[in-house]
Amino acid sequence: MTTAATSPRTGPHAGQDTGPTVTVGRYGFLDVLRGVALCGILFVNLRDLLYRWTENADLHHPVLRFYDVVIQGRFVPIFAFLFGVSAWLLYSSTQRRMPVRAARWLMVRRFATLLPIGLLNLFLLYSGDILTMYAVIALVLVVPALFLPRGPVLAFGIVGTLVAYWMWGNSPLIAATMMVAGFGAAQFGLPQWLESTRRRDVVTAAFVFAASAVAGAVLSILQNSMMNADVLPDPDALDRVGGFAGLFTAVAVVTGLSLLWRACGSRDTVVSTPFSVLGRTALTNYLAASAVVQILLHVFPDTQLTNLWWLPVATVGILVVQVLASAVWLRFFRYGPVEWVWRCATRWELVPARTQDGPARQESPVRSFSPRA
Repeated sequence: MTTAATSPRTGPHAGQDTGPTVTVGRYGFLDVLRGVALCGILFVNLRDLLYRWTENADLHHPVLRFYDVVIQGRFVPIFAFLFGVSAWLLYSSTQRRMPVRAARWLMVRRFATLLPIGLLNLFLLYSGDILTMYAVIALVLVVPALFLPRGPVLAFGIVGTLVAYWMWGNSPLIAATMMVAGFGAAQFGLPQWLESTRRRDVVTAAFVFAASAVAGAVLSILQNSMMNADVLPDPDALDRVGGFAGLFTAVAVVTGLSLLWRACGSRDTVVSTPFSVLGRTALTNYLAASAVVQILLHVFPDTQLTNLWWLPVATVGILVVQVLASAVWLRFFRYGPVEWVWRCATRWELVPARTQDGPARQESPVRSFSPRA
């Protein structure tokens, strides 16, 4: 990716040890990572929508066990973390084009306009909606973080995440703390580090991947063993083990995909491109998946699956359709349709959407990654 010359830090924290800022193009890896996280979230969401739950459901069924041990709680942390990262990238970029106070109000509008989108999804499409919660969390925690130095923000996110996992396992608090952690980590240059090909960065990523993958695998095996026990284990202990298994697995997914991205030289491949188009239209696809299922359930009342083996097949089918539709859409438009509405509502202006409407704004400034950062 081409990188512009560095420029001094400007904004609310000028004079702090924040390092120089550089302006770059869109971070392709973040799009891929967001697409991967979206796939994991949709697997869980579509299970709730497509499977006809009964009191006699076999909780030991291989499909349900696969969902519980391999997918559940493994991708939501990534999605929440990326929400925080994206918030910082937009805020940092906006500070370059307008006064700090105006940039802060723009971020407030961004989070506030997400709230009605989430509420519509919550009441019309899917009772397990996360957008409403994300909007509230962002208004309550991320907006105050706009006024704070990056160090305390990152420390709060990391410590809060560990405490939340230890006390409550997989809970809504994880989304809150991971969002703050992402907002703080982005200020320390994490997006650039994830794409860096410097030898020490690659070695560090490989070490983190290996350690987190081993920890995630061991804890997932322990989680599965506890669920197979004849005597139901302590729910708090099971939640704690499952929570940390999800956290370490999420770290392994991020660093492992980062290593693959670096090895491919940041090129679009048959593996990365589908996830990239999903990531660029993640909000639209998140809502569209629920909408498609609700339409099917109303048109075909017997659509809900009673055979669990069809559940992943149906989910993959919906994702394939979304990949194809997103790829076609992005050939003509810069943003997904819901992303475009959200952007217009945030900026209080009609944002050019078609690819031929002129150059897109650079909205991915990031700190240069250095030992100080």
